[in-house]
Amino acid sequence: MRIIVITHDTLPYHLHKAKMRWTRFPYLFGKLGHSVVYVYKQDWWHYFWTYLRFKPDIVISVGKVAGLITAFHHLLPGKKKAVFVHDMTDHFALYPAGRLRFFRKHHDFITSPTHYNLIKYKGNDLIPNGSDFTPLNEKPEYDACYVGQVVPIYNIPQLIESCKKENIILKIITDIPNEEVPSCIAKARVCVYPLSWDSSIKMYDYAAMAKPVVAISPNLAEEIGYPAYYTPNLAEGIKYLLEHPQKAVTLGKKARQWYLQNSGTWEEQAKKYCMVLEKYVRAGCAA
Repeated sequence: MRIIVITHDTLPYHLHKAKMRWTRFPYLFGKLGHSVVYVYKQDWWHYFWTYLRFKPDIVISVGKVAGLITAFHHLLPGKKKAVFVHDMTDHFALYPAGRLRFFRKHHDFITSPTHYNLIKYKGNDLIPNGSDFTPLNEKPEYDACYVGQVVPIYNIPQLIESCKKENIILKIITDIPNEEVPSCIAKARVCVYPLSWDSSIKMYDYAAMAKPVVAISPNLAEEIGYPAYYTPNLAEGIKYLLEHPQKAVTLGKKARQWYLQNSGTWEEQAKKYCMVLEKYVRAGCAA
Protein backbone atom coordinates (compact mmCIF):
# COMPACT_ATOMS: atom_id res chain seq x y z
CA MET A 1 0.00 0.00 0.00
CA ARG A 2 0.94 3.62 -0.50
CA ILE A 3 0.28 5.44 2.78
CA ILE A 4 0.41 9.11 3.78
CA VAL A 5 0.45 9.80 7.53
CA ILE A 6 -0.13 13.40 8.64
CA THR A 7 0.29 14.37 12.32
CA HIS A 8 1.48 17.14 14.63
CA ASP A 9 4.80 15.28 15.01
CA THR A 10 8.01 17.14 14.15
CA LEU A 11 10.73 14.48 14.39
CA PRO A 12 11.45 11.20 12.56
CA TYR A 13 11.49 7.88 14.39
CA HIS A 14 15.24 7.66 15.00
CA LEU A 15 15.39 11.12 16.67
CA HIS A 16 12.62 10.49 19.21
CA LYS A 17 13.51 9.64 22.80
CA ALA A 18 9.96 8.51 23.53
CA LYS A 19 8.57 6.27 20.79
CA MET A 20 4.86 7.04 20.70
CA ARG A 21 2.06 5.40 18.67
CA TRP A 22 2.46 7.50 15.52
CA THR A 23 6.21 7.64 15.80
CA ARG A 24 6.26 3.84 15.63
CA PHE A 25 3.50 2.92 13.19
CA PRO A 26 4.80 4.74 10.06
CA TYR A 27 8.28 3.31 10.68
CA LEU A 28 6.86 -0.22 11.08
CA PHE A 29 4.57 0.12 8.04
CA GLY A 30 7.72 0.78 6.03
CA LYS A 31 9.49 -2.22 7.58
CA LEU A 32 6.49 -4.36 6.58
CA GLY A 33 6.99 -3.41 2.92
CA HIS A 34 4.59 -0.52 2.44
CA SER A 35 5.50 2.84 0.90
CA VAL A 36 5.02 5.54 3.55
CA VAL A 37 5.25 9.33 3.41
CA TYR A 38 5.15 11.09 6.78
CA VAL A 39 3.87 14.67 6.73
CA TYR A 40 5.29 16.42 9.79
CA LYS A 41 3.77 19.53 11.35
CA GLN A 42 6.31 21.82 9.68
CA ASP A 43 5.33 20.28 6.31
CA TRP A 44 1.55 20.70 6.59
CA TRP A 45 1.61 23.60 4.15
CA HIS A 46 2.55 21.33 1.23
CA TYR A 47 0.35 18.34 2.19
CA PHE A 48 -1.82 18.75 -0.94
CA TRP A 49 1.23 18.78 -3.21
CA THR A 50 2.50 15.64 -1.45
CA TYR A 51 -0.86 13.96 -2.00
CA LEU A 52 -0.94 14.79 -5.72
CA ARG A 53 2.64 13.67 -6.25
CA PHE A 54 2.54 10.48 -4.14
CA LYS A 55 -0.93 9.23 -5.17
CA PRO A 56 -1.62 7.29 -1.94
CA ASP A 57 -4.04 4.43 -1.39
CA ILE A 58 -4.58 5.53 2.22
CA VAL A 59 -4.34 8.88 4.02
CA ILE A 60 -4.17 8.64 7.84
CA SER A 61 -4.55 11.75 9.97
CA VAL A 62 -3.74 11.88 13.67
CA GLY A 63 -4.66 14.70 16.04
CA LYS A 64 -7.26 17.42 16.20
CA VAL A 65 -5.51 19.76 13.72
CA ALA A 66 -4.17 17.27 11.18
CA GLY A 67 -7.67 15.76 11.10
CA LEU A 68 -9.07 19.12 10.02
CA ILE A 69 -6.71 19.21 7.04
CA THR A 70 -7.78 15.79 5.82
CA ALA A 71 -11.47 16.41 6.62
CA PHE A 72 -11.52 19.55 4.47
CA HIS A 73 -9.62 17.67 1.76
CA HIS A 74 -12.28 14.96 1.89
CA LEU A 75 -14.93 17.66 1.46
CA LEU A 76 -13.44 18.91 -1.81
CA PRO A 77 -15.44 17.99 -4.94
CA GLY A 78 -14.17 15.44 -7.42
CA LYS A 79 -13.32 11.75 -7.31
CA LYS A 80 -10.54 10.81 -4.89
CA LYS A 81 -8.49 7.66 -5.19
CA ALA A 82 -7.33 7.51 -1.57
CA VAL A 83 -9.27 6.25 1.43
CA PHE A 84 -9.28 8.77 4.30
CA VAL A 85 -8.77 7.40 7.83
CA HIS A 86 -8.64 9.35 11.08
CA ASP A 87 -6.99 7.68 14.07
CA MET A 88 -8.16 9.16 17.36
CA THR A 89 -5.52 9.81 19.99
CA ASP A 90 -5.70 7.95 23.29
CA HIS A 91 -6.97 10.78 25.52
CA PHE A 92 -10.71 10.33 26.02
CA ALA A 93 -11.49 14.07 25.91
CA LEU A 94 -8.74 15.64 23.80
CA TYR A 95 -11.07 16.74 21.00
CA PRO A 96 -14.09 19.03 21.22
CA ALA A 97 -17.07 16.67 20.75
CA GLY A 98 -18.28 18.59 17.70
CA ARG A 99 -14.92 18.20 16.01
CA LEU A 100 -14.93 14.44 16.39
CA ARG A 101 -18.43 14.27 14.92
CA PHE A 102 -17.12 16.39 12.03
CA PHE A 103 -14.20 13.98 11.59
CA ARG A 104 -16.60 11.03 11.68
CA LYS A 105 -18.64 12.59 8.89
CA HIS A 106 -15.72 13.66 6.69
CA HIS A 107 -13.41 10.64 6.83
CA ASP A 108 -14.17 7.26 5.31
CA PHE A 109 -13.13 5.33 8.43
CA ILE A 110 -12.28 6.02 12.07
CA THR A 111 -9.80 3.96 14.10
CA SER A 112 -8.89 4.36 17.75
CA PRO A 113 -6.76 2.88 20.54
CA THR A 114 -9.53 3.68 23.04
CA HIS A 115 -12.72 1.65 23.44
CA TYR A 116 -14.46 4.67 24.93
CA ASN A 117 -14.01 6.98 21.94
CA LEU A 118 -14.55 4.18 19.44
CA ILE A 119 -18.01 3.47 20.87
CA LYS A 120 -18.94 7.09 21.63
CA TYR A 121 -18.08 8.36 18.15
CA LYS A 122 -19.10 5.25 16.19
CA GLY A 123 -15.61 4.34 15.03
CA ASN A 124 -14.84 1.41 12.77
CA ASP A 125 -11.91 -0.50 14.28
CA LEU A 126 -10.04 -0.72 17.57
CA ILE A 127 -6.26 -0.72 17.15
CA PRO A 128 -4.77 -1.07 20.66
CA ASN A 129 -1.35 0.23 21.58
CA GLY A 130 1.49 -2.25 21.96
CA SER A 131 4.68 -2.64 23.96
CA ASP A 132 8.09 -4.10 23.21
CA PHE A 133 8.98 -4.36 26.90
CA THR A 134 9.45 -7.72 28.64
CA PRO A 135 9.72 -8.62 32.35
CA LEU A 136 13.16 -7.93 33.88
CA ASN A 137 14.68 -9.02 37.18
CA GLU A 138 16.18 -5.97 38.87
CA LYS A 139 16.86 -5.26 42.52
CA PRO A 140 14.16 -2.86 43.79
CA GLU A 141 15.44 0.69 44.33
CA TYR A 142 12.20 2.58 44.96
CA ASP A 143 8.67 1.88 46.09
CA ALA A 144 6.79 3.17 43.06
CA CYS A 145 7.34 4.72 39.66
CA TYR A 146 5.40 6.78 37.18
CA VAL A 147 6.35 6.80 33.49
CA GLY A 148 5.39 9.58 31.10
CA GLN A 149 4.70 13.25 30.73
CA VAL A 150 4.28 15.60 33.67
CA VAL A 151 1.81 18.04 32.10
CA PRO A 152 -0.80 19.58 34.47
CA ILE A 153 -3.72 17.30 33.53
CA TYR A 154 -1.80 14.30 34.94
CA ASN A 155 -1.63 15.77 38.48
CA ILE A 156 1.95 14.61 39.02
CA PRO A 157 2.85 17.32 41.61
CA GLN A 158 -0.10 16.14 43.70
CA LEU A 159 1.11 12.53 43.39
CA ILE A 160 4.63 13.52 44.46
CA GLU A 161 3.35 15.45 47.47
CA SER A 162 1.01 12.68 48.67
CA CYS A 163 3.82 10.10 48.37
CA LYS A 164 6.14 12.31 50.44
CA LYS A 165 3.55 12.52 53.20
CA GLU A 166 3.34 8.71 53.29
CA ASN A 167 7.16 8.25 53.13
CA ILE A 168 6.83 6.48 49.77
CA ILE A 169 9.91 6.59 47.57
CA LEU A 170 8.52 7.60 44.16
CA LYS A 171 10.51 7.66 40.91
CA ILE A 172 9.29 9.90 38.07
CA ILE A 173 10.52 8.55 34.73
CA THR A 174 10.25 11.18 32.01
CA ASP A 175 12.26 12.54 29.10
CA ILE A 176 14.69 9.64 28.86
CA PRO A 177 15.44 7.40 25.84
CA ASN A 178 12.86 4.66 25.38
CA GLU A 179 15.46 1.88 25.68
CA GLU A 180 16.29 3.01 29.25
CA VAL A 181 12.70 2.86 30.49
CA PRO A 182 12.34 -0.93 31.09
CA SER A 183 15.24 -1.07 33.55
CA CYS A 184 13.81 1.91 35.45
CA ILE A 185 10.37 0.29 35.64
CA ALA A 186 11.86 -3.02 36.78
CA LYS A 187 13.47 -1.31 39.81
CA ALA A 188 10.07 -0.27 41.16
CA ARG A 189 7.93 -2.44 43.41
CA VAL A 190 4.73 -0.84 42.11
CA CYS A 191 3.81 1.27 39.06
CA VAL A 192 1.38 4.19 39.19
CA TYR A 193 -1.32 5.02 36.63
CA PRO A 194 -2.79 8.42 37.61
CA LEU A 195 -4.73 8.83 34.35
CA SER A 196 -8.43 8.08 34.01
CA TRP A 197 -8.59 6.80 30.43
CA ASP A 198 -8.31 3.38 28.86
CA SER A 199 -5.49 3.41 26.33
CA SER A 200 -2.36 5.25 27.44
CA ILE A 201 0.84 3.56 26.28
CA LYS A 202 2.08 3.36 29.87
CA MET A 203 -0.77 0.93 30.64
CA TYR A 204 0.65 -1.48 28.09
CA ASP A 205 4.28 -0.99 29.12
CA TYR A 206 3.48 -1.70 32.78
CA ALA A 207 1.45 -4.78 31.88
CA ALA A 208 4.06 -6.09 29.42
CA MET A 209 6.61 -6.03 32.27
CA ALA A 210 4.23 -7.85 34.65
CA LYS A 211 4.26 -4.96 37.12
CA PRO A 212 1.54 -4.48 39.73
CA VAL A 213 -0.29 -1.20 39.05
CA VAL A 214 -2.09 1.25 41.32
CA ALA A 215 -4.61 3.22 39.22
CA ILE A 216 -6.78 6.21 39.99
CA SER A 217 -10.51 5.54 40.41
CA PRO A 218 -12.94 6.05 38.71
CA ASN A 219 -11.19 4.96 35.55
CA LEU A 220 -12.14 3.91 32.02
CA ALA A 221 -9.34 1.32 32.18
CA GLU A 222 -11.35 -0.59 34.78
CA GLU A 223 -14.21 -0.91 32.28
CA ILE A 224 -12.02 -2.87 29.84
CA GLY A 225 -10.71 -5.25 32.51
CA TYR A 226 -7.24 -3.77 32.95
CA PRO A 227 -5.78 -5.43 36.07
CA ALA A 228 -4.87 -2.81 38.68
CA TYR A 229 -5.56 -1.84 42.27
CA TYR A 230 -8.09 0.97 41.74
CA THR A 231 -8.37 3.65 44.38
CA PRO A 232 -9.20 7.38 44.65
CA ASN A 233 -6.06 7.80 46.79
CA LEU A 234 -2.96 6.63 44.91
CA ALA A 235 -0.57 6.93 47.87
CA GLU A 236 -2.81 4.74 50.02
CA GLY A 237 -3.05 2.23 47.16
CA ILE A 238 0.73 2.09 46.85
CA LYS A 239 1.05 1.51 50.59
CA TYR A 240 -1.51 -1.29 50.45
CA LEU A 241 0.38 -3.20 47.73
CA LEU A 242 3.71 -2.63 49.48
CA GLU A 243 2.22 -4.13 52.65
CA HIS A 244 0.69 -7.06 50.69
CA PRO A 245 3.53 -8.23 48.41
CA GLN A 246 1.85 -11.50 47.42
CA LYS A 247 -1.21 -9.62 46.16
CA ALA A 248 1.13 -7.35 44.22
CA VAL A 249 2.83 -10.33 42.57
CA THR A 250 -0.52 -11.86 41.63
CA LEU A 251 -1.69 -8.54 40.17
CA GLY A 252 1.49 -8.28 38.09
CA LYS A 253 0.94 -11.76 36.66
CA LYS A 254 -2.64 -10.86 35.76
CA ALA A 255 -1.39 -7.70 34.06
CA ARG A 256 1.07 -9.67 31.93
CA GLN A 257 -1.69 -12.07 30.90
CA TRP A 258 -3.94 -9.13 30.00
CA TYR A 259 -1.18 -7.71 27.80
CA LEU A 260 -0.71 -11.02 25.97
CA GLN A 261 -4.46 -11.37 25.37
CA ASN A 262 -5.26 -7.77 24.45
CA SER A 263 -2.13 -6.31 22.93
CA GLY A 264 1.29 -7.53 21.76
CA THR A 265 4.45 -6.03 20.36
CA TRP A 266 4.32 -2.84 18.31
CA GLU A 267 5.16 -4.81 15.18
CA GLU A 268 2.27 -7.21 15.86
CA GLN A 269 -0.03 -4.20 16.27
CA ALA A 270 1.30 -2.66 13.04
CA LYS A 271 0.50 -5.89 11.18
CA LYS A 272 -3.05 -5.82 12.56
CA TYR A 273 -3.41 -2.20 11.52
CA CYS A 274 -2.21 -2.99 7.98
CA MET A 275 -4.80 -5.76 7.71
CA VAL A 276 -7.48 -3.22 8.67
CA LEU A 277 -6.14 -0.69 6.14
CA GLU A 278 -6.15 -3.33 3.39
CA LYS A 279 -9.80 -4.01 4.25
CA TYR A 280 -10.54 -0.30 3.87
CA VAL A 281 -8.78 -0.14 0.49
CA ARG A 282 -10.81 -3.10 -0.77
CA ALA A 283 -14.01 -1.42 0.45
CA GLY A 284 -12.98 1.80 -1.31
CA CYS A 285 -12.28 -0.01 -4.56
CA ALA A 286 -15.66 -1.73 -4.40
CA ALA A 287 -17.52 1.53 -3.75
